[in-house]
Amino acid sequence: MAKKIKLFLIAVVAAMTFGVFQFVVADSVHAEETTQNAIHLQVSPTKQKLSLTPGSSYVGTFKVHNAGAAPFTYKVSATPYSVTNENYSPDYTGLTNYTQIAEWISFEKETGLLQPGEVAEVAYTVNVPKDAPAGGQYAALMAETSDGNAENATVAVVHRVGMILYAAVPGETRESGEIIKNNVNTFYFNPPLTVNSLVKNTGNVEQTATYTVKIYPLFSNEAVFSNEEKPDKEKQ
Repeated sequence: MAKKIKLFLIAVVAAMTFGVFQFVVADSVHAEETTQNAIHLQVSPTKQKLSLTPGSSYVGTFKVHNAGAAPFTYKVSATPYSVTNENYSPDYTGLTNYTQIAEWISFEKETGLLQPGEVAEVAYTVNVPKDAPAGGQYAALMAETSDGNAENATVAVVHRVGMILYAAVPGETRESGEIIKNNVNTFYFNPPLTVNSLVKNTGNVEQTATYTVKIYPLFSNEAVFSNEEKPDKEKQ
């Protein structure tokens, strides 16, 4: 008895999909933790606005102030900044096309010790890439300290405040991609079916590659499998 062998034709479509995300930045600075102890950390100013040019560097400063009654060690860093929902809740973790500037910032000195009443001036440099996308860029320059926690404390309290950095970059925003390779066999006799694709982001903003797989019998145009409703996605 002859065995029946089904031949399947598999079609793979790798499509680049691009989206633009917009948000409104709130003119405020938020302390993530507050307590009743002697640690009182402040930064000034609360915001700065910059006009940046692709391929250039900008050097700026802000101040960290010990307004409390005990000395502390502080650390500075740059984080993405955006807001969410109608209450303008701050988001210091979300990476978007508009928070790339957080990766462009470096500090002359990242840590320091402040006695009560002392003020430290912190210098930072923004190195703008030559291929920086046009538009707004937003980050928060944060100062934090965990000093003052008791040795036997069960919960460590981190005091963190920040200055919001608003920047505008002229130039061109490019949203483009290229399919480098689709590794897929035309015919499959037996499962499993394995396919993969290599996609290159040729633009200068973050993008998402969407992979759609459809499988057809050899002599039919009706798909027996498709992930079109829930395609695989990967940020580029």
